[in-house]
This record gives sequence, structure tokens and C-alpha cells, in this order.
Amino acid sequence: MNWDRIKSVLYAIGIMIAIMLITAIVVSQIFMPLVFGKGKQVTVPNLIGLELKAANTESADNQLHISEASYVSSDQFAKGTIISQIPSPGTRIKADGTIQVVISKGGDLSVVPNVEGLAVTQAFSRIKNAGLKPIVKDSLQSDQVEADHILKVWPTPGSGLAPGSSVYLSISTGSGIAQPVEQVPAPE
Repeated sequence: MNWDRIKSVLYAIGIMIAIMLITAIVVSQIFMPLVFGKGKQVTVPNLIGLELKAANTESADNQLHISEASYVSSDQFAKGTIISQIPSPGTRIKADGTIQVVISKGGDLSVVPNVEGLAVTQAFSRIKNAGLKPIVKDSLQSDQVEADHILKVWPTPGSGLAPGSSVYLSISTGSGIAQPVEQVPAPE
């Protein structure tokens, strides 16, 4: 074959490849969506603040899936709750799409809840739910706080403690005579 013949064959092959690419683009981007539609669009729900199980249910109800992107520490969100998501709530995406979520590992510190004035059982429950251990330090007479309610909390409510740390409580005996109390760990 001579050089001119090879050039013309290569030129013809190049033109055929270009025509095939243009045809593929036209078919995939114009013809197919016109014939088959662009696919059902759904609105991304707000999953922020939900626990993962509830978020999975919510996304499935909206024909979407969840992908766990990462886990991070957070003092603002409880362990296992969703901190952020992509795409953002309200965005329209194709049904059967995926929402990437960032999930809280919980905070590094447990916050002492304000339980002053609450009944002992309520106070114990809130302190335990915060990941801390309630301990009755003493029992004191009080005209302001009714009997069997929390008079004082140590450390100060709002303080950050390592999970499992002790929170000491003074319990009111009401306006009667104070009863001596041993330091007793909270009932299990």
C-alpha cells in the first residue's frame, strides 16, 4: 500500500469514530430521555437528628438508600444520630438514589444534667442517661425543696465529666429533721 492510501483509510476510520460518538451522545442524552423519561424524582428528607434505624426507615419510605460516610465525635448530637447529610434536605434526586450521612459517636465528655428540684427517681434516670453515676451524698432539711427531691448537685450542672464519673446528690427531707445518709451508689 502506498502512503496516500493509508492516510485516506485512517481518515475514513477517524470520521466513522466521530460519527459513532456523536450518535451515542445524541441517543443517550436526547433520544433516550424523551422515549423513557428522566426517571422519577423524589425529595430528600431531613435525616439530621434521627437515629440510624429511623433514618433508614424514612429514606426507604422516600425510595432512597443511606450510605454511612463516617462517624465523628459530637457533644451536640447523641451517639448514633445523624449529624449531617449529602444531598441536603429538600433536594430533588432520582428515586433509588443514595444519601450519605455522618453519624455521631457521641461526645467525649458527659454533661452533668440539671436535676435540682426533681424527684430522686427522675434525677437518677437523667444522670444515668447522661452516662454518669448518681451517688447520694447526704440528706438535708429544706423549706424550699420538698422531701425526696434533689436539693443540690456536685459537680455543677452543665459541667463536663468523663463518662461513668460520679455525680453527688443532696436529697431534701423537707422541713422535718435531716436524716444521716451514707454515701450510697444509685440502685441499678
